[in-house]
Amino acid sequence: MAKILNSEITSYPLYLNRRKFIKSAAAIPIASSLSVGGHASHLDNSHTYNQQLEENEELNMYEEITSYNNFYEFGTGKS
Repeated sequence: MAKILNSEITSYPLYLNRRKFIKSAAAIPIASSLSVGGHASHLDNSHTYNQQLEENEELNMYEEITSYNNFYEFGTGKS
């Protein structure tokens, strides 16, 4: 049986391009996790939202909007 050389299967330039592709594919998730602009703003913006409310409307309290769950499978009961 004749031995097949690696260079006969994949050319050297194609082999190098494959390695560059794998390196860049691994770098994309790392670079995207280092993004600076994706942080949430925890500033009080109630004055902005109050301008959009109609007469006799009030913003909900934090406790009201964080305790309600619309999906039955994520909680043990509804109230």
